[in-house]
Formats: sequence, C-alpha cells, structure tokens
Amino acid sequence: IRISQDQMNLLYDTSVILSAEASPSDASSEVIWSSSNEAVATVDKNGKVHAAAQGEAVITAVSAYSEEVYAQCSVCVKSFVLAEKNADGSLGKSASEWTLYKGDVCDVVLCEVLPDGTLTEVSDYEIVPDKPAIAQISEGVLTGLCVGRTGITLKKDGIEIRINVSV
Repeated sequence: IRISQDQMNLLYDTSVILSAEASPSDASSEVIWSSSNEAVATVDKNGKVHAAAQGEAVITAVSAYSEEVYAQCSVCVKSFVLAEKNADGSLGKSASEWTLYKGDVCDVVLCEVLPDGTLTEVSDYEIVPDKPAIAQISEGVLTGLCVGRTGITLKKDGIEIRINVSV
C-alpha cells in the first residue's frame, strides 16, 4: 500500500484527503484508516484528515485483508496568524480580516501560534496577493492602495494562510 503523501504540514482547522493505492495493481486497495493522535489529527473511513489541534500525528492506512500491509503519513499541524507590529516592536492585534483606508499602512508580521498560545515571528514566507492594485504586503508593511476588497495568501512550510483586506 502507498499513501498519496508520506508527510505533510496542515494548518489548524483545515482538512485534506489522502488516498491509498495497492500494489500490485490488481490487489485490493480497501484500507482501514487510523490516527496515532486523534487530539491532533483525525481521519475518517475515506482518508479525510482533519487538523484538530497543533502537534504531530501519524496517519496509517492498513490493508483490510492483512494488518501486516500498511503505509503511513506523518502530519504536523501548525497555526499561524498575521499580527500587527507596534512601533515598540510588540505584537498587537491579529486577524484574518483587515480594514484600511486608502493610503494607510500597517506594520505586520506573520507569527506561528505555539501550543501555549504565545506568538513567535516567522520569516521566509511567500506573499501572493489576489489583487495587488488594492492591497499588498511588502517588507512587513500592509498597504491599502485602492478602494476595494481583496485576499492575500501567505505561504509557509507548505501551508497557506489567507487574509482578507478591505480598503
């Protein structure tokens, strides 16, 4: 048996579907799914994995006909927020919805939310704006450029963090 992914990072409270394939091709691909840590990641009978809490779990697909035939996928669940960075360097509000006036700027930083709730700044993430003429993030500054509504996706460790911006 092979699983569609052998490891993955998931954003808290999101889901993904794993698939299992048997080898040789005429073998049954009927599997029983399980999670080593259901508090972190659950999996249903169809291979749908839900990220329930931060942490790590191993998803296992076992052949319905032989417990000795199985495959596993390591799952790491993370949580991120976009937070306002105050002039003194401290972190302010965090949100997935931002409202700015045209021409306004706001210092922001992507933070990982640790299991104890503290925020830690992260770097080396990709920024993909839907409509860069409306709002952008560049060098830690969120700028409202034109009246409208847009989304911005921040990508870190294979995880996509989505924010919406109204100007």
